[in-house]
Amino acid sequence: MTDIVKIKQDGVQIYPQSHWKAIIGAPESVKGEKGEKGDPGINATITEVATTIANGLMAKEDKVKLDELPNITLEKVGTI
Repeated sequence: MTDIVKIKQDGVQIYPQSHWKAIIGAPESVKGEKGEKGDPGINATITEVATTIANGLMAKEDKVKLDELPNITLEKVGTI
């Protein structure tokens, strides 16, 4: 069975734009040239967990942004 769920942000039900044509900023087409392949970079040498005051697997600034994202929850309301 497939679950039917409500999507909530900070306790309020929201309705995400989930169809390709509803996505703001979606390109008209994904066909064609993709461009040159970039530099593969180097392997991570830091494997510590990032905090808001110390870099780790991500920059501390990105950790702050991640922590500030709204809380999204799914509430099961039935099955089909």
